[in-house]
Amino acid sequence: MKRSITVLCLALIASLLAAACAKPPTAEMEAAREAVARAENDANAGAYAPNPLVRAKNALARMEDEALAKRYDAAKDYALEAVDAAEQAVRDGAAGLARARDDAARLLESVRELIITTESELAQARQKRLPRAQDLDQDLNEAKLLAADARADLDGARSREAPNKGERARSVLTSFRAELQNSVQQTKRK
Repeated sequence: MKRSITVLCLALIASLLAAACAKPPTAEMEAAREAVARAENDANAGAYAPNPLVRAKNALARMEDEALAKRYDAAKDYALEAVDAAEQAVRDGAAGLARARDDAARLLESVRELIITTESELAQARQKRLPRAQDLDQDLNEAKLLAADARADLDGARSREAPNKGERARSVLTSFRAELQNSVQQTKRK
């Protein structure tokens, strides 16, 4: 009995010494900090992948808490989780940007087709000498400028602004066409 108590005490002392001598997972923790910083500085991750970015930040905070409490195994697990979530945020951000660019390109193509249709309708209205046909040129030019700006944004570094300008161009064209149709209807009634 005395012997088993001695063995138990020695085992307890050994485990306490091992815990006291444990070292923080500095390499994993530094990799986690760097990965989260990269994700935070990636504009696409913030814009298109906020959930994985939040998970990465939360895991990083828990990693720091566990390291301060000297629970190094848990700190290492959170460090690995932070790296995985940060890398996911960057990947999802890039994929989100690609989807947004594709959506914007489709929108701008539909606006381009709408401009062509609208120009044709306006030409017909001019031939029929419809009232206000000449006045509508300004609206059409506004839509063309918005579409051109949106295309330039999409092709350049400001691709996130392209959908808004494309939607505004479509809205101007839709209003323009409604006004043109009203003008046609008014002429038919006379």
